[in-house]
Amino acid sequence: MTQTETSQVEDVILELLELIEKLSTFSSFSPSPELDDVLGRISHICHQTQVSGAQEDEILSDPRIVQSIPTLRTLWAEAAGALEDDWARKILTAKDTDEAKSLLATYPRIQNYKTTIPIELGVISIVLQRFPKKVAMLGSGPLPLTSLSIKNHAIEKNHALDVLNVDIVPERIAASKQIFKLLGSEYDAILHFVSDASGTSLPDLKDSDAVYLASLIGVSNEDKVNVIANVARRMSKDSVIVIRSSSGLSRLLWPNLEMKDFSRISDLVEPALAAQPLSGPTKHSVVVLRVVG
Repeated sequence: MTQTETSQVEDVILELLELIEKLSTFSSFSPSPELDDVLGRISHICHQTQVSGAQEDEILSDPRIVQSIPTLRTLWAEAAGALEDDWARKILTAKDTDEAKSLLATYPRIQNYKTTIPIELGVISIVLQRFPKKVAMLGSGPLPLTSLSIKNHAIEKNHALDVLNVDIVPERIAASKQIFKLLGSEYDAILHFVSDASGTSLPDLKDSDAVYLASLIGVSNEDKVNVIANVARRMSKDSVIVIRSSSGLSRLLWPNLEMKDFSRISDLVEPALAAQPLSGPTKHSVVVLRVVG
């Protein structure tokens, strides 16, 4: 790299370290102008910084960054959860279905879901050779936009589809139930379950054609692969697990799973299809694993 490129790498590293330190000082992740500023600057670095592949590798492999990644991912997940909690509370103040839908339409990243979900379902349908009949979302949260977008797409395309939302936090499952009830009777059949995706309480998933894992499940590649194994053992052969992965500097925020990561669980799953990057500012990829065990 040139001296200018090396200097740019160091500038990004120092700014990231400063922002991680600032993020760790917040006693609460309730939305505030100060928190929004820090999160916005981190997001800009991860999704919009114009650097070469070599510079990305230098940043991601720098010992200071490597040491800080687990902290950043943990804090980012907590902040993202708090943001969804806040939006869920806001939507639940709606007086009726129309107001709830109007509030939901103003969620900052709602368009990302509308763009990427049809692509993801297309990839899933290619692997299954049909549209799924039941989808489970693990780590669904209080504002289950993936489940909602999947259900809306199925309704639009006239596909019968059951949905199961699973989250470890009871309050978030309760909020999700209330939101779907508020949004209308077309979501009455959506089921909810409180469970840890990595634990023994995870429900039987043998009737789910496709199981989504939330991006923020698992701080490391090893953590995520362990969750995938736990999920696969509860699924039927030839069903699929859907993982949103990352590219570029967004790998700072969540693990970027590669084909080699699945080798130690090859008795349970095999990579079936991947599409990357998808549209949207985060440019995440989707990997579909087929259950073989």
